[in-house]
Amino acid sequence: HYKGNVADILRLCLRHLPHLSGIIQADFIGVGGGSVYCPNTLEYRFPSKTRRDIILAPHTSYTEVSPTAVGTGGVNLLSALGTHFVGYEEAHACVKKRLPFNMVQFMYQLSMCKVPSVKARPYIMKHINKFIRGGVKVPSAEILFTTLDDKYKEEVNVATFKVWHMIFQLKQRLLDAIVVNGTVECYIDGEPSGHEGFVTVSNNPYKIVDRLSFSKANFNLSKNW
Repeated sequence: HYKGNVADILRLCLRHLPHLSGIIQADFIGVGGGSVYCPNTLEYRFPSKTRRDIILAPHTSYTEVSPTAVGTGGVNLLSALGTHFVGYEEAHACVKKRLPFNMVQFMYQLSMCKVPSVKARPYIMKHINKFIRGGVKVPSAEILFTTLDDKYKEEVNVATFKVWHMIFQLKQRLLDAIVVNGTVECYIDGEPSGHEGFVTVSNNPYKIVDRLSFSKANFNLSKNW
């Protein structure tokens, strides 16, 4: 683990980052010199030691700094000066098969479900997340509804959780269909793990995260920083 705070990381970036045109967003992986890095929940193992001073994983570019700026994924930068940029050869993936999905059933449940208010949504997601945090299989829509606090039952119905279940299951099928082609391996508590998530490279990018493994580990991470 790198023990420095945000100010230390910014000083390292000021010292070692190359000058680039445009605006690039990246994740700070760690200080160079080794082959194993654990910036948060996931531990990343590189095939060889990194000789540069810092390691970053660039992922999104922007054309302006503004609240409405639109990001473009798929950034691939050449390492330069004291910075090693995690590149395409080290971490990329693709989907190898088509995914079955009952769109008719989904649209039916969607037409039946109640959409919770903006105020109630954080509490309902907290209710779902407690099952993920506990490491148990996410229960049925009926159980999710009946175990919900009574004061939020008016905000949703069983169909609301059925819609959530169908989207959740589609995400899990997509994760199972992804084939990773890279040299960086991931571990959680010393055990092999999949990557935290994946982002599509397209004009309409979206991110998918492995909730059952990564989110569970992140929820239970010791927050001692």
